Amino acid sequence: MKLLNPNSILSRLLLTFLLVVIPVVAIGIVMIIWEKHAIQLQIEESAMDNVSFLQANFENEIENINLLQYNLLGDNALNELVLQYGTLGTSEFYSRIRNVRQRLQVVVNSSNYIENVTVFMPGMGHLISVKDGFLPINETEYNRFYQAQLGRKYPIVIDETGIYVTSLYPFRADVEEPPLYFVKADLSVNKIKGYLGKFNKYKTSNTALYNYTSGSWILSSQSSIDAAMLEEARIVSPDNAGLRHINSEANLLGQQFYVASAYSEYLNISFLHFIPMEAIFRVPNQYSKFLWMYGLLSVAVMLVYLFSINRLVRYPINALLRAFRKVEDGDLGARLQLKAAEEFKDAFRGFNNMAQRLSGLIDKVYKQELYAKKTELKQLQSQINPHFLYNSFFMLRRMIKRRDMEGAEQLSSHLGYYFQYITRNASDEVPLRNELEHMRSYMEIQQLRFAERFSMEIGDLPGEYGSLPVPRIILQPIVENAIEHGLKTELKDGTVKVHFTPMDNGLIISVEDSGSQLGEADLLLLQDKLLSKEEQMETTGIINVHRRIQLRYERGSGIAVSRSGLGGLKVELRIINTSS
Repeated sequence: MKLLNPNSILSRLLLTFLLVVIPVVAIGIVMIIWEKHAIQLQIEESAMDNVSFLQANFENEIENINLLQYNLLGDNALNELVLQYGTLGTSEFYSRIRNVRQRLQVVVNSSNYIENVTVFMPGMGHLISVKDGFLPINETEYNRFYQAQLGRKYPIVIDETGIYVTSLYPFRADVEEPPLYFVKADLSVNKIKGYLGKFNKYKTSNTALYNYTSGSWILSSQSSIDAAMLEEARIVSPDNAGLRHINSEANLLGQQFYVASAYSEYLNISFLHFIPMEAIFRVPNQYSKFLWMYGLLSVAVMLVYLFSINRLVRYPINALLRAFRKVEDGDLGARLQLKAAEEFKDAFRGFNNMAQRLSGLIDKVYKQELYAKKTELKQLQSQINPHFLYNSFFMLRRMIKRRDMEGAEQLSSHLGYYFQYITRNASDEVPLRNELEHMRSYMEIQQLRFAERFSMEIGDLPGEYGSLPVPRIILQPIVENAIEHGLKTELKDGTVKVHFTPMDNGLIISVEDSGSQLGEADLLLLQDKLLSKEEQMETTGIINVHRRIQLRYERGSGIAVSRSGLGGLKVELRIINTSS
Protein backbone atom coordinates (compact mmCIF):
# COMPACT_ATOMS: atom_id res chain seq x y z
CA MET A 1 0.00 0.00 0.00
CA LYS A 2 1.52 3.31 -1.11
CA LEU A 3 1.88 5.98 1.53
CA LEU A 4 0.19 8.70 -0.56
CA ASN A 5 -2.19 6.60 -2.61
CA PRO A 6 -5.17 8.95 -3.16
CA ASN A 7 -7.56 6.08 -2.50
CA SER A 8 -5.89 4.97 0.74
CA ILE A 9 -7.31 5.62 4.19
CA LEU A 10 -4.12 7.41 5.17
CA SER A 11 -4.40 9.91 2.28
CA ARG A 12 -8.04 10.59 3.07
CA LEU A 13 -7.33 11.08 6.78
CA LEU A 14 -4.44 13.40 5.89
CA LEU A 15 -6.70 15.37 3.54
CA THR A 16 -9.33 15.64 6.27
CA PHE A 17 -6.66 16.79 8.73
CA LEU A 18 -5.44 19.45 6.29
CA LEU A 19 -8.99 20.64 5.61
CA VAL A 20 -9.43 21.16 9.36
CA VAL A 21 -5.97 22.49 10.24
CA ILE A 22 -5.32 24.84 7.29
CA PRO A 23 -8.33 27.11 8.06
CA VAL A 24 -7.33 27.15 11.74
CA VAL A 25 -3.72 28.02 10.87
CA ALA A 26 -4.88 30.64 8.36
CA ILE A 27 -7.19 32.24 10.92
CA GLY A 28 -4.35 32.21 13.45
CA ILE A 29 -1.98 33.87 10.97
CA VAL A 30 -4.54 36.54 10.07
CA MET A 31 -5.23 37.22 13.76
CA ILE A 32 -1.50 37.49 14.55
CA ILE A 33 -0.89 39.86 11.61
CA TRP A 34 -3.91 41.93 12.63
CA GLU A 35 -2.74 42.00 16.25
CA LYS A 36 0.75 42.99 15.15
CA HIS A 37 -0.65 45.87 13.10
CA ALA A 38 -2.98 46.90 15.93
CA ILE A 39 -0.12 46.99 18.44
CA GLN A 40 2.02 49.04 16.07
CA LEU A 41 -0.81 51.53 15.56
CA GLN A 42 -1.40 51.66 19.30
CA ILE A 43 2.26 52.47 19.97
CA GLU A 44 2.28 55.13 17.24
CA GLU A 45 -0.94 56.70 18.52
CA SER A 46 0.47 56.66 22.04
CA ALA A 47 3.57 58.47 20.82
CA MET A 48 1.47 61.14 19.11
CA ASP A 49 -0.74 61.49 22.20
CA ASN A 50 2.37 61.93 24.38
CA VAL A 51 3.90 64.64 22.21
CA SER A 52 0.55 66.44 21.91
CA PHE A 53 0.16 66.30 25.69
CA LEU A 54 3.71 67.60 26.09
CA GLN A 55 2.95 70.54 23.77
CA ALA A 56 -0.28 71.45 25.53
CA ASN A 57 1.21 71.14 28.99
CA PHE A 58 4.28 73.22 28.12
CA GLU A 59 2.16 75.94 26.52
CA ASN A 60 -0.05 76.07 29.61
CA GLU A 61 3.03 76.33 31.81
CA ILE A 62 4.41 79.31 29.81
CA GLU A 63 1.00 81.01 29.83
CA ASN A 64 0.90 80.55 33.60
CA ILE A 65 4.37 82.10 33.93
CA ASN A 66 3.28 85.06 31.79
CA LEU A 67 0.21 85.50 33.96
CA LEU A 68 2.34 85.46 37.10
CA GLN A 69 4.61 88.09 35.55
CA TYR A 70 1.70 90.33 34.63
CA ASN A 71 0.33 90.05 38.15
CA LEU A 72 3.76 91.01 39.46
CA LEU A 73 3.86 94.11 37.28
CA GLY A 74 0.95 95.54 39.25
CA ASP A 75 2.56 94.91 42.63
CA ASN A 76 2.32 98.00 44.87
CA ALA A 77 5.64 97.49 46.63
CA LEU A 78 7.44 97.18 43.28
CA ASN A 79 5.78 100.26 41.82
CA GLU A 80 6.45 102.34 44.97
CA LEU A 81 10.07 101.22 44.92
CA VAL A 82 10.54 102.16 41.26
CA LEU A 83 8.56 105.41 41.33
CA GLN A 84 9.42 106.71 44.84
CA TYR A 85 12.88 105.29 45.50
CA GLY A 86 14.32 108.82 45.86
CA THR A 87 11.83 109.87 48.55
CA LEU A 88 11.81 106.69 50.62
CA GLY A 89 13.69 106.49 53.84
CA THR A 90 16.31 103.81 54.30
CA SER A 91 14.03 101.62 56.34
CA GLU A 92 11.13 101.98 53.94
CA PHE A 93 13.44 101.46 50.95
CA TYR A 94 14.77 98.13 52.15
CA SER A 95 11.32 97.14 53.38
CA ARG A 96 10.07 97.53 49.81
CA ILE A 97 13.01 95.50 48.50
CA ARG A 98 12.21 92.63 50.92
CA ASN A 99 8.55 92.73 49.91
CA VAL A 100 9.41 92.61 46.21
CA ARG A 101 11.86 89.76 46.73
CA GLN A 102 9.24 87.80 48.70
CA ARG A 103 6.79 88.33 45.87
CA LEU A 104 9.38 87.08 43.40
CA GLN A 105 9.83 83.96 45.53
CA VAL A 106 6.08 83.33 45.29
CA VAL A 107 6.40 83.41 41.50
CA VAL A 108 9.28 80.93 41.63
CA ASN A 109 7.29 78.63 43.86
CA SER A 110 4.27 78.85 41.54
CA SER A 111 5.95 76.99 38.63
CA ASN A 112 7.82 73.70 38.33
CA TYR A 113 10.19 75.15 35.72
CA ILE A 114 11.21 78.57 37.16
CA GLU A 115 14.52 78.61 39.00
CA ASN A 116 14.97 82.36 39.34
CA VAL A 117 13.01 85.60 38.79
CA THR A 118 14.76 88.95 38.28
CA VAL A 119 13.30 92.49 38.12
CA PHE A 120 15.46 94.93 36.15
CA MET A 121 14.94 98.58 37.21
CA PRO A 122 16.98 100.64 34.71
CA GLY A 123 15.91 103.98 36.27
CA MET A 124 17.50 102.93 39.57
CA GLY A 125 20.37 101.12 37.87
CA HIS A 126 19.69 98.06 40.04
CA LEU A 127 17.96 94.68 39.92
CA ILE A 128 16.26 92.48 42.46
CA SER A 129 16.77 88.71 42.13
CA VAL A 130 15.47 85.78 44.17
CA LYS A 131 18.93 84.20 44.08
CA ASP A 132 21.20 87.25 44.16
CA GLY A 133 19.17 89.84 46.02
CA PHE A 134 19.58 93.63 45.35
CA LEU A 135 22.45 94.30 42.90
CA PRO A 136 23.57 96.89 40.40
CA ILE A 137 22.62 96.17 36.81
CA ASN A 138 25.24 94.74 34.44
CA GLU A 139 24.74 97.04 31.46
CA THR A 140 25.89 94.50 28.88
CA GLU A 141 23.62 91.76 30.17
CA TYR A 142 20.74 94.20 30.53
CA ASN A 143 21.04 95.52 27.00
CA ARG A 144 21.13 91.97 25.55
CA PHE A 145 17.98 90.98 27.40
CA TYR A 146 16.28 94.24 26.59
CA GLN A 147 17.03 94.06 22.89
CA ALA A 148 15.79 90.45 22.72
CA GLN A 149 12.61 91.53 24.44
CA LEU A 150 11.87 94.36 22.07
CA GLY A 151 12.01 92.27 18.89
CA ARG A 152 10.44 89.07 20.14
CA LYS A 153 7.22 87.61 18.73
CA TYR A 154 6.92 84.69 21.12
CA PRO A 155 6.72 84.57 24.92
CA ILE A 156 9.78 82.34 25.41
CA VAL A 157 13.40 82.97 24.54
CA ILE A 158 16.01 80.25 24.17
CA ASP A 159 19.61 81.32 23.61
CA GLU A 160 23.12 80.50 24.77
CA THR A 161 22.43 81.94 28.22
CA GLY A 162 19.41 79.75 28.88
CA ILE A 163 15.65 79.74 28.67
CA TYR A 164 13.63 82.65 29.98
CA VAL A 165 10.36 84.54 29.77
CA THR A 166 10.29 88.38 30.04
CA SER A 167 7.67 91.09 30.53
CA LEU A 168 8.09 94.92 30.16
CA TYR A 169 6.30 97.58 32.14
CA PRO A 170 5.07 99.60 30.56
CA PHE A 171 5.52 98.03 27.12
CA ARG A 172 6.73 100.55 24.56
CA ALA A 173 7.57 100.11 20.95
CA ASP A 174 9.91 103.11 21.25
CA VAL A 175 13.39 101.80 21.80
CA GLU A 176 14.69 105.22 22.90
CA GLU A 177 12.41 105.28 25.91
CA PRO A 178 13.35 102.50 28.33
CA PRO A 179 10.69 100.86 30.52
CA LEU A 180 10.34 101.52 34.18
CA TYR A 181 11.25 97.89 34.79
CA PHE A 182 10.94 94.49 33.21
CA VAL A 183 10.69 91.01 34.72
CA LYS A 184 12.78 88.08 33.55
CA ALA A 185 11.83 84.51 34.67
CA ASP A 186 14.69 82.05 34.15
CA LEU A 187 13.55 78.48 33.46
CA SER A 188 15.59 75.53 34.66
CA VAL A 189 17.02 73.53 31.73
CA ASN A 190 17.55 70.51 33.97
CA LYS A 191 13.95 70.57 35.17
CA ILE A 192 12.73 70.80 31.57
CA LYS A 193 15.00 67.91 30.60
CA GLY A 194 13.71 65.96 33.57
CA TYR A 195 10.14 66.59 32.50
CA LEU A 196 10.94 65.58 28.91
CA GLY A 197 12.61 62.43 30.20
CA LYS A 198 9.35 61.26 31.77
CA PHE A 199 8.06 60.54 28.26
CA ASN A 200 10.94 58.17 27.46
CA LYS A 201 9.43 54.72 27.90
CA TYR A 202 12.31 52.92 26.19
CA LYS A 203 15.99 52.85 26.99
CA THR A 204 17.16 54.52 23.78
CA SER A 205 14.18 56.82 23.20
CA ASN A 206 14.50 60.59 23.55
CA THR A 207 12.27 63.65 23.84
CA ALA A 208 13.35 67.07 22.63
CA LEU A 209 12.38 70.72 22.10
CA TYR A 210 13.50 72.59 19.00
CA ASN A 211 13.22 76.38 19.01
CA TYR A 212 12.91 77.80 15.50
CA THR A 213 13.65 81.35 16.65
CA SER A 214 17.13 80.52 17.91
CA GLY A 215 17.66 77.16 16.14
CA SER A 216 18.58 75.47 19.43
CA TRP A 217 17.72 72.10 20.95
CA ILE A 218 16.85 70.88 24.42
CA LEU A 219 17.15 67.09 24.75
CA SER A 220 16.11 64.84 27.58
CA SER A 221 19.22 62.71 26.95
CA GLN A 222 22.31 62.95 24.77
CA SER A 223 22.99 59.21 24.68
CA SER A 224 21.16 58.07 21.55
CA ILE A 225 20.55 61.06 19.25
CA ASP A 226 23.34 62.45 17.07
CA ALA A 227 23.66 65.69 15.11
CA ALA A 228 22.67 64.15 11.78
CA MET A 229 19.44 62.81 13.25
CA LEU A 230 18.68 66.20 14.82
CA GLU A 231 19.20 67.88 11.47
CA GLU A 232 16.91 65.39 9.77
CA ALA A 233 14.29 65.76 12.52
CA ARG A 234 14.48 69.57 12.39
CA ILE A 235 12.92 69.72 8.94
CA VAL A 236 9.88 67.74 10.14
CA SER A 237 8.25 70.76 11.74
CA PRO A 238 6.29 72.96 11.54
CA ASP A 239 4.92 72.25 8.05
CA ASN A 240 4.64 68.45 8.28
CA ALA A 241 4.35 67.63 11.93
CA GLY A 242 3.22 64.13 12.75
CA LEU A 243 4.84 60.70 12.72
CA ARG A 244 7.62 59.79 10.32
CA HIS A 245 10.60 57.53 9.97
CA ILE A 246 14.03 58.98 10.74
CA ASN A 247 17.04 57.08 9.39
CA SER A 248 20.56 58.32 10.07
CA GLU A 249 23.67 56.53 8.96
CA ALA A 250 25.67 58.72 11.33
CA ASN A 251 23.88 57.36 14.39
CA LEU A 252 26.60 55.81 16.52
CA LEU A 253 24.24 53.21 17.96
CA GLY A 254 23.23 52.06 14.49
CA GLN A 255 19.52 52.40 15.28
CA GLN A 256 16.59 53.72 13.32
CA PHE A 257 13.91 55.86 14.91
CA TYR A 258 10.38 57.03 14.48
CA VAL A 259 9.88 60.65 15.47
CA ALA A 260 6.52 61.98 16.62
CA SER A 261 6.37 65.77 16.43
CA ALA A 262 3.97 68.56 17.28
CA TYR A 263 4.48 72.25 16.47
CA SER A 264 3.41 75.08 18.77
CA GLU A 265 2.60 78.33 16.93
CA TYR A 266 2.30 80.04 20.29
CA LEU A 267 5.91 79.27 21.22
CA ASN A 268 7.44 78.62 17.74
CA ILE A 269 8.75 75.38 19.18
CA SER A 270 8.50 71.80 17.93
CA PHE A 271 8.12 69.04 20.46
CA LEU A 272 9.69 65.78 19.23
CA HIS A 273 9.60 62.30 20.65
CA PHE A 274 12.18 59.88 19.24
CA ILE A 275 11.11 56.22 19.47
CA PRO A 276 13.52 53.44 18.43
CA MET A 277 11.98 51.26 15.74
CA GLU A 278 13.18 48.23 17.66
CA ALA A 279 10.96 49.29 20.56
CA ILE A 280 7.93 49.87 18.33
CA PHE A 281 8.33 46.53 16.64
CA ARG A 282 9.43 44.57 19.71
CA VAL A 283 5.98 43.21 20.48
CA PRO A 284 4.99 42.83 16.81
CA ASN A 285 8.28 41.06 16.19
CA GLN A 286 7.49 38.78 19.09
CA TYR A 287 4.19 38.08 17.38
CA SER A 288 6.11 37.38 14.16
CA LYS A 289 8.29 34.90 16.02
CA PHE A 290 5.20 33.38 17.51
CA LEU A 291 3.73 33.20 14.01
CA TRP A 292 6.76 31.27 12.79
CA MET A 293 6.67 29.05 15.82
CA TYR A 294 2.95 28.53 15.27
CA GLY A 295 3.55 27.57 11.64
CA LEU A 296 6.44 25.24 12.50
CA LEU A 297 4.44 23.71 15.31
CA SER A 298 1.54 23.12 12.93
CA VAL A 299 3.87 21.38 10.48
CA ALA A 300 5.33 19.33 13.31
CA VAL A 301 1.86 18.38 14.52
CA MET A 302 0.93 17.40 10.98
CA LEU A 303 4.04 15.22 10.66
CA VAL A 304 3.42 13.62 14.05
CA TYR A 305 -0.19 13.08 13.05
CA LEU A 306 0.90 11.52 9.75
CA PHE A 307 3.38 9.24 11.54
CA SER A 308 0.80 8.30 14.17
CA ILE A 309 -1.83 7.56 11.55
CA ASN A 310 0.76 5.52 9.68
CA ARG A 311 1.35 3.45 12.81
CA LEU A 312 -2.24 3.32 14.04
CA VAL A 313 -3.88 2.64 10.67
CA ARG A 314 -1.39 1.44 8.09
CA TYR A 315 0.51 -1.04 10.26
CA PRO A 316 -2.59 -2.87 11.56
CA ILE A 317 -4.08 -2.99 8.06
CA ASN A 318 -0.82 -4.43 6.68
CA ALA A 319 -0.76 -6.98 9.50
CA LEU A 320 -4.34 -7.94 8.67
CA LEU A 321 -3.49 -8.31 4.97
CA ARG A 322 -0.45 -10.45 5.78
CA ALA A 323 -2.61 -12.68 7.95
CA PHE A 324 -5.15 -13.04 5.14
CA ARG A 325 -2.36 -14.03 2.74
CA LYS A 326 -1.21 -16.71 5.19
CA VAL A 327 -4.74 -18.11 5.34
CA GLU A 328 -4.92 -17.91 1.56
CA ASP A 329 -1.70 -19.95 1.40
CA GLY A 330 -3.24 -22.58 3.67
CA ASP A 331 -1.83 -21.53 7.05
CA LEU A 332 -5.01 -21.75 9.13
CA GLY A 333 -3.00 -21.26 12.32
CA ALA A 334 -2.34 -17.59 11.51
CA ARG A 335 -3.46 -15.35 14.37
CA LEU A 336 -3.19 -11.63 15.12
CA GLN A 337 -2.02 -10.20 18.44
CA LEU A 338 -4.63 -7.90 20.01
CA LYS A 339 -2.22 -4.97 20.56
CA ALA A 340 -3.75 -2.43 18.17
CA ALA A 341 -6.34 0.28 18.85
CA GLU A 342 -9.80 -0.75 20.01
CA GLU A 343 -11.26 -0.43 16.49
CA PHE A 344 -8.64 -2.76 15.06
CA LYS A 345 -8.90 -5.09 18.04
CA ASP A 346 -12.45 -5.84 16.94
CA ALA A 347 -11.22 -6.52 13.40
CA PHE A 348 -8.33 -8.65 14.65
CA ARG A 349 -10.64 -10.52 17.00
CA GLY A 350 -13.05 -11.10 14.11
CA PHE A 351 -10.20 -12.40 11.93
CA ASN A 352 -8.99 -14.74 14.67
CA ASN A 353 -12.52 -16.03 15.19
CA MET A 354 -12.95 -16.48 11.43
CA ALA A 355 -9.64 -18.34 11.09
CA GLN A 356 -10.45 -20.52 14.08
CA ARG A 357 -13.95 -21.25 12.78
CA LEU A 358 -12.60 -21.94 9.29
CA SER A 359 -10.03 -24.29 10.74
CA GLY A 360 -12.78 -25.97 12.78
CA LEU A 361 -15.05 -26.30 9.77
CA ILE A 362 -12.28 -27.82 7.66
CA ASP A 363 -11.42 -30.18 10.49
CA LYS A 364 -15.10 -31.00 10.88
CA VAL A 365 -15.53 -31.78 7.17
CA TYR A 366 -12.36 -33.86 7.25
CA LYS A 367 -13.58 -35.87 10.22
CA GLN A 368 -17.00 -36.28 8.64
CA GLU A 369 -15.39 -37.71 5.57
CA LEU A 370 -13.10 -39.86 7.70
CA TYR A 371 -15.93 -41.34 9.74
CA ALA A 372 -18.02 -41.71 6.62
CA LYS A 373 -15.21 -43.75 5.09
CA LYS A 374 -15.01 -45.86 8.24
CA THR A 375 -18.76 -46.41 8.08
CA GLU A 376 -18.52 -47.28 4.42
CA LEU A 377 -15.74 -49.74 5.25
CA LYS A 378 -17.91 -51.33 7.92
CA GLN A 379 -20.73 -51.50 5.41
CA LEU A 380 -18.47 -53.34 3.00
CA GLN A 381 -17.36 -55.61 5.80
CA SER A 382 -20.97 -56.30 6.70
CA GLN A 383 -21.74 -56.99 3.07
CA ILE A 384 -19.32 -59.88 3.13
CA ASN A 385 -19.85 -60.82 6.78
CA PRO A 386 -20.04 -64.58 6.39
CA HIS A 387 -21.88 -65.17 9.67
CA PHE A 388 -24.72 -62.71 8.97
CA LEU A 389 -24.87 -63.73 5.31
CA TYR A 390 -24.67 -67.51 5.92
CA ASN A 391 -27.07 -67.39 8.85
CA SER A 392 -29.58 -65.38 6.84
CA PHE A 393 -29.49 -67.74 3.84
CA PHE A 394 -29.44 -70.83 6.06
CA MET A 395 -32.55 -69.52 7.80
CA LEU A 396 -34.19 -68.78 4.43
CA ARG A 397 -33.39 -72.36 3.32
CA ARG A 398 -35.03 -73.79 6.47
CA MET A 399 -38.16 -71.67 5.92
CA ILE A 400 -38.46 -72.88 2.36
CA LYS A 401 -37.84 -76.44 3.44
CA ARG A 402 -40.59 -76.12 6.07
CA ARG A 403 -42.87 -74.70 3.42
CA ASP A 404 -42.99 -71.42 5.40
CA MET A 405 -43.44 -69.41 2.28
CA GLU A 406 -44.82 -66.36 4.09
CA GLY A 407 -41.83 -66.19 6.43
CA ALA A 408 -39.43 -66.86 3.55
CA GLU A 409 -41.05 -64.05 1.59
CA GLN A 410 -40.73 -61.63 4.51
CA LEU A 411 -37.10 -62.58 5.12
CA SER A 412 -36.09 -62.33 1.48
CA SER A 413 -37.89 -58.97 1.21
CA HIS A 414 -36.10 -57.57 4.27
CA LEU A 415 -32.74 -58.97 3.12
CA GLY A 416 -33.19 -57.41 -0.28
CA TYR A 417 -34.03 -53.97 1.19
CA TYR A 418 -31.21 -54.29 3.73
CA PHE A 419 -28.50 -55.05 1.20
CA GLN A 420 -29.87 -52.57 -1.28
CA TYR A 421 -29.66 -49.77 1.37
CA ILE A 422 -26.11 -50.51 2.55
CA THR A 423 -24.75 -50.85 -0.95
CA ARG A 424 -26.31 -47.60 -2.20
CA ASN A 425 -23.61 -44.87 -1.97
CA ALA A 426 -25.27 -42.12 -3.98
CA SER A 427 -25.62 -39.80 -0.99
CA ASP A 428 -24.01 -39.39 2.43
CA GLU A 429 -27.28 -38.17 3.95
CA VAL A 430 -30.79 -39.55 3.75
CA PRO A 431 -34.17 -38.58 5.24
CA LEU A 432 -34.65 -39.92 8.76
CA ARG A 433 -37.63 -41.98 7.65
CA ASN A 434 -35.37 -43.96 5.26
CA GLU A 435 -32.84 -44.55 8.02
CA LEU A 436 -35.67 -45.75 10.26
CA GLU A 437 -36.86 -48.22 7.56
CA HIS A 438 -33.36 -49.60 7.22
CA MET A 439 -33.17 -50.10 11.00
CA ARG A 440 -36.57 -51.73 10.95
CA SER A 441 -35.50 -54.16 8.15
CA TYR A 442 -32.46 -55.16 10.18
CA MET A 443 -34.54 -55.71 13.31
CA GLU A 444 -37.13 -57.73 11.34
CA ILE A 445 -34.38 -59.98 10.00
CA GLN A 446 -32.98 -60.51 13.49
CA GLN A 447 -36.50 -61.09 14.88
CA LEU A 448 -37.11 -63.78 12.29
CA ARG A 449 -33.83 -65.41 13.32
CA PHE A 450 -34.33 -65.08 17.10
CA ALA A 451 -38.10 -64.95 17.43
CA GLU A 452 -38.07 -66.62 20.84
CA ARG A 453 -35.16 -64.64 22.29
CA PHE A 454 -36.50 -61.04 22.06
CA SER A 455 -39.30 -58.82 20.98
CA MET A 456 -39.09 -55.32 19.57
CA GLU A 457 -41.06 -52.13 20.07
CA ILE A 458 -40.64 -49.23 17.65
CA GLY A 459 -42.45 -46.00 18.40
CA ASP A 460 -43.92 -43.65 15.84
CA LEU A 461 -41.62 -41.07 14.27
CA PRO A 462 -43.15 -37.57 14.50
CA GLY A 463 -44.19 -36.56 11.00
CA GLU A 464 -42.28 -33.25 11.00
CA TYR A 465 -38.99 -35.16 11.48
CA GLY A 466 -39.49 -37.70 8.68
CA SER A 467 -37.63 -35.55 6.14
CA LEU A 468 -34.84 -34.51 8.54
CA PRO A 469 -31.49 -35.14 6.74
CA VAL A 470 -29.29 -37.51 8.75
CA PRO A 471 -26.02 -39.33 7.98
CA ARG A 472 -26.55 -42.84 6.62
CA ILE A 473 -26.27 -45.87 8.93
CA ILE A 474 -26.71 -44.19 12.34
CA LEU A 475 -29.59 -46.25 13.82
CA GLN A 476 -28.75 -49.79 12.66
CA PRO A 477 -25.36 -49.89 14.52
CA ILE A 478 -27.11 -48.92 17.81
CA VAL A 479 -29.79 -51.58 17.41
CA GLU A 480 -27.15 -54.10 16.35
CA ASN A 481 -25.20 -53.36 19.55
CA ALA A 482 -28.37 -53.94 21.63
CA ILE A 483 -29.06 -57.31 19.99
CA GLU A 484 -25.54 -58.62 19.58
CA HIS A 485 -24.20 -57.50 22.95
CA GLY A 486 -27.09 -56.54 25.22
CA LEU A 487 -29.20 -59.65 24.54
CA LYS A 488 -26.33 -61.97 23.69
CA THR A 489 -26.95 -64.28 26.64
CA GLU A 490 -30.72 -63.87 26.76
CA LEU A 491 -32.54 -67.05 25.56
CA LYS A 492 -36.04 -65.63 25.75
CA ASP A 493 -38.20 -62.67 26.74
CA GLY A 494 -35.63 -60.11 25.70
CA THR A 495 -36.83 -56.65 24.67
CA VAL A 496 -35.50 -53.91 22.41
CA LYS A 497 -37.38 -50.59 22.44
CA VAL A 498 -36.97 -47.69 20.04
CA HIS A 499 -38.87 -44.46 20.67
CA PHE A 500 -38.69 -40.78 19.67
CA THR A 501 -38.91 -37.69 21.88
CA PRO A 502 -39.33 -34.29 20.15
CA MET A 503 -37.64 -31.22 21.66
CA ASP A 504 -37.93 -27.52 20.94
CA ASN A 505 -34.57 -27.53 19.18
CA GLY A 506 -34.30 -31.11 17.93
CA LEU A 507 -35.09 -34.78 18.50
CA ILE A 508 -34.02 -37.60 20.87
CA ILE A 509 -33.95 -41.17 19.54
CA SER A 510 -33.73 -43.73 22.36
CA VAL A 511 -32.76 -47.40 22.02
CA GLU A 512 -33.10 -49.58 25.15
CA ASP A 513 -32.55 -53.25 25.79
CA SER A 514 -33.34 -55.57 28.69
CA GLY A 515 -29.96 -57.30 28.78
CA SER A 516 -28.61 -58.44 32.14
CA GLN A 517 -24.89 -58.59 31.43
CA LEU A 518 -24.08 -54.80 31.50
CA GLY A 519 -21.84 -54.11 34.47
CA GLU A 520 -21.09 -50.69 35.97
CA ALA A 521 -17.50 -50.89 34.78
CA ASP A 522 -18.63 -51.58 31.23
CA LEU A 523 -21.06 -48.63 31.37
CA LEU A 524 -18.37 -46.26 32.70
CA LEU A 525 -15.90 -47.45 30.08
CA LEU A 526 -18.40 -46.76 27.30
CA GLN A 527 -19.19 -43.31 28.72
CA ASP A 528 -15.48 -42.47 28.88
CA LYS A 529 -15.03 -43.48 25.25
CA LEU A 530 -17.91 -41.25 24.21
CA LEU A 531 -16.33 -38.28 26.05
CA SER A 532 -12.83 -38.95 24.75
CA LYS A 533 -11.40 -36.72 21.99
CA GLU A 534 -8.64 -39.17 21.05
CA GLU A 535 -8.66 -39.70 17.33
CA GLN A 536 -6.51 -42.87 17.22
CA MET A 537 -8.61 -44.95 19.59
CA GLU A 538 -10.51 -47.94 18.23
CA THR A 539 -14.00 -46.83 17.30
CA THR A 540 -16.98 -49.11 17.63
CA GLY A 541 -20.26 -48.59 15.80
CA ILE A 542 -21.69 -46.44 18.62
CA ILE A 543 -18.51 -44.28 18.89
CA ASN A 544 -18.49 -43.79 15.14
CA VAL A 545 -22.13 -42.68 15.09
CA HIS A 546 -21.55 -40.40 18.09
CA ARG A 547 -18.70 -38.48 16.40
CA ARG A 548 -20.49 -38.24 13.08
CA ILE A 549 -23.55 -36.74 14.81
CA GLN A 550 -21.34 -34.25 16.71
CA LEU A 551 -19.67 -33.10 13.50
CA ARG A 552 -22.92 -32.86 11.57
CA TYR A 553 -25.16 -31.03 14.05
CA GLU A 554 -24.93 -28.27 16.63
CA ARG A 555 -23.41 -28.28 20.09
CA GLY A 556 -25.13 -30.75 22.40
CA SER A 557 -25.69 -33.33 19.65
CA GLY A 558 -24.32 -36.86 19.97
CA ILE A 559 -24.88 -40.05 21.97
CA ALA A 560 -25.33 -40.42 25.71
CA VAL A 561 -25.54 -43.81 27.44
CA SER A 562 -27.06 -44.78 30.74
CA ARG A 563 -28.69 -47.79 32.39
CA SER A 564 -32.10 -48.51 31.00
CA GLY A 565 -35.17 -49.04 33.12
CA LEU A 566 -35.41 -52.44 31.37
CA GLY A 567 -32.13 -53.43 33.00
CA GLY A 568 -29.77 -53.15 30.05
CA LEU A 569 -28.23 -50.25 28.15
CA LYS A 570 -30.08 -47.09 27.15
CA VAL A 571 -28.64 -45.20 24.21
CA GLU A 572 -29.96 -41.65 23.54
CA LEU A 573 -29.08 -40.14 20.17
CA ARG A 574 -29.61 -36.36 20.37
CA ILE A 575 -29.96 -34.31 17.21
CA ILE A 576 -29.82 -30.53 17.95
CA ASN A 577 -30.83 -28.66 14.82
CA THR A 578 -32.23 -25.19 15.53
CA SER A 579 -32.06 -24.20 11.85
CA SER A 580 -34.67 -26.73 10.70
